[in-house]
Parts: sequence; structure tokens; C-alpha cells
Amino acid sequence: MATLYGVGIGPGDPELVTLKALRVLERVPVICAPYTRQEGESIAAQIAAAVLPHEAAVNKEFLTLHFPMTRDDAQLAEAWQEAAQQVAGRLAGGERRGLCDAG
Repeated sequence: MATLYGVGIGPGDPELVTLKALRVLERVPVICAPYTRQEGESIAAQIAAAVLPHEAAVNKEFLTLHFPMTRDDAQLAEAWQEAAQQVAGRLAGGERRGLCDAG
């Protein structure tokens, strides 16, 4: 059975990630992380990679999910639907998965 973990990785400083969050990040094979700009990188993924020991980070798959910063309800709904489908597809595989949250 697949398990989805929601992990807050803090306000942006890798030194503020909790030990409990780090233990979850070390355990899961896939880390989902949001990004806001289409051409941008995920700050959450960068923080997660920074706190993981090197040997743990190289074996992780980072699945970045686009969450645009807009007030356009249609654009937001489409982005949320796409992200949900990507995560649901991974969970359907039956492995433990991780979800990082920049908040």
C-alpha cells in the first residue's frame, strides 16, 4: 500500500528543517516539491537536497510540481489537477512516496 507523507521543510533555511522531517526525507524514494515559475527551480527541492546526506540525495527522485502564483482560477485549477494526477500516478505504483512542502 502506498503512503504519502506531507513534510514541511521550513521557511527557507536548510538549518531549520526538523529532524523528523529529515528522517522522512531520508526514507522515501520520491520527493515531490512545488515550484512557482515555469522556468524556475523548486526552492523546496533545493532545501531537501541540501539537508540530505550525499549518499541519500543521489538516490532520490525529485518530482517537481508547478503551482503558479496567479489569481486566475482556471489556471490554478488546471495546475492543481495536473499536480494531483502526477502524485496519484506515483502512489498507484504502491511504493512509499514523499511530499515536500515549502511552507
